[in-house]
Amino acid sequence: MKTGEFLKHWRKVSGKTQERAAMEYGIGIRTLIAWERGEHEPKFFDVLNLVTRVYGVDVEVGGQGIA
Repeated sequence: MKTGEFLKHWRKVSGKTQERAAMEYGIGIRTLIAWERGEHEPKFFDVLNLVTRVYGVDVEVGGQGIA
């Protein structure tokens, strides 16, 4: 799964619109759309924070929960 597909999947699972997710994360909607379409590649930090803090996904790395 590509990064954009991953972001879109978890946004939909969270029940948020692109507008709401972008607003909550503090980015423009055009930026989020570009990330989801694969037109621009977000930094790992942005992917991690968007998925955990805005979409509410629990992530575990090396046995340590980070969200």
